Amino acid sequence: MKNQENILGTEKIQKLIMRFSIPCIISMLVNSLYNIVDQIFIGRGVECLEMEQRM
Repeated sequence: MKNQENILGTEKIQKLIMRFSIPCIISMLVNSLYNIVDQIFIGRGVECLEMEQRM
């Protein structure tokens, strides 16, 4: 087996920040995009139901 070091103790801070923050930023962007698209579809569905009730 290979003896692995703990990168949190030996790597440069800037490299660690980039390494751990990029996946987090991507996941937040995907989640935000999902919420925006979901709101659009729900808004259209509610609008259609409201129009049906008025008639």
